[in-house]
Amino acid sequence: MQGYHHPLATNHQTQYGTIGQALHIARKLLPFIPDNAGVLIVPCCRGGSAFTAGSEGTYSERHGASHDACRWGTDTPLYQDLVSRTRAALAKNPQNKFLGVCWMQGEFDLMTSDYASHPQHFNHMVEAFRRDLKQYHSQLNNITDAPWFCGDTTWYWKENFPHAYEAIYGNYQNNILANIIFVDFQQQGARGLTNAPDEDPDDLSTGYYGSAYRSPENWTTALRSSHFSAAARRGIISDKFVEAILQFWRER
Repeated sequence: MQGYHHPLATNHQTQYGTIGQALHIARKLLPFIPDNAGVLIVPCCRGGSAFTAGSEGTYSERHGASHDACRWGTDTPLYQDLVSRTRAALAKNPQNKFLGVCWMQGEFDLMTSDYASHPQHFNHMVEAFRRDLKQYHSQLNNITDAPWFCGDTTWYWKENFPHAYEAIYGNYQNNILANIIFVDFQQQGARGLTNAPDEDPDDLSTGYYGSAYRSPENWTTALRSSHFSAAARRGIISDKFVEAILQFWRER
């Protein structure tokens, strides 16, 4: 992602660049776990991936999913990568505990004519994942259904693909499987939180420069409102994931 660095990214004291929410989720979980423990984030995401579009790619035990793998399913290279990495993290230390999958996916399926099949594909994959982790039952705190925390998307997708959004994200919200937890970030109909320049202002008190300075040479897409901003991922998105994770386990 080096080619997408913020054009003002010249001072290591500033907040800039392209980021995800994973590190910030981990940091915010630290105060709630024992002092002698840490949080291991197992990265398995792939930008632009889908269940109904994209190349399957290949998988090898040594290298994992190939760089062109962009298809989810019950036996695709991306799925094999997900399972093998999770197993490796749990097998490394029997005291390691699995807290859940933080899942943000669906946009590239929203755009396909087969979007209505996404819920079935997703549910089948979750069921397969849970079966494939059965041997680590005790490290899942003795629950059968490993939790999946499914994050929402930006208003751009909701407004431009309303029927597909209802099918895919509605399945996250009202899933027939146990322990599928929908994580929303703002009220329905609300705007904000995206890379659109008017939604991503500077915050000089923290050294944060917004997206107004970006151009086609250093943005990831011209559809600025289709992606959450760096500030949103550092802030409300990671906040909401942590709230959902803590609430789930407190109720167990």
